[in-house]
Amino acid sequence: MSGGLSLESRYCSCEARQRMLRNPDIPVVFDSVLREHHLIYEGKRTGRMILQFCPFCGGRLEESKRGELFEAISDRAVQEIVSQVKDVKDRKGIEEKFGQPAREWLSSELDIIEDAKKGKIQAVLSYSNFSKVANVVFTLWTASSPEVRIVPKSKDLIEKL
Repeated sequence: MSGGLSLESRYCSCEARQRMLRNPDIPVVFDSVLREHHLIYEGKRTGRMILQFCPFCGGRLEESKRGELFEAISDRAVQEIVSQVKDVKDRKGIEEKFGQPAREWLSSELDIIEDAKKGKIQAVLSYSNFSKVANVVFTLWTASSPEVRIVPKSKDLIEKL
C-alpha cells in the first residue's frame, strides 16, 4: 500500500466496539488485565478467540499485555514436556510418574462438559514442576485418555496487578 496508514498501524477508534461490549447479547468481552477482546463461542466445544481487529472498522485493537504477564515457552521446552507425558494413560500413571499435583479440581468443582467421544471430566490435575516457564495440566475424562495442556507460567508482574 502506498501512502496513508497500513491496516496494521491504524487503531480502532469507532463507537461500535464500545456499544458491542455493552450489549449482553453479543458474545464479546474485554479482559482488562490482558487488554484483550475475546469472542466467546459455544457449541460442540466452548471457548474464546482473541480478536486483534475491530469487526466494524477493521482497525487494530489494543496491544495485549499477555507477553508481559506470561512466560514464553520455547519449542524445545514443549518437546521436553511432551516426551515426559506422552506415555501416560491414566491418573495412576500420572501420579506414579510425577507425584501429587500442585493443584487438583474435582468434577464437583467444575462446570462439567460432556464430550460425545471423551465422556465427562473426572478431574483436572495441574503440575508446576515440569519447567521454569510452563505448567502442565491433565484433564481426566471418563471415556478416553488424559488430555494434556502446556500452560505458560505467569511472570511476577501478574501478582502485582
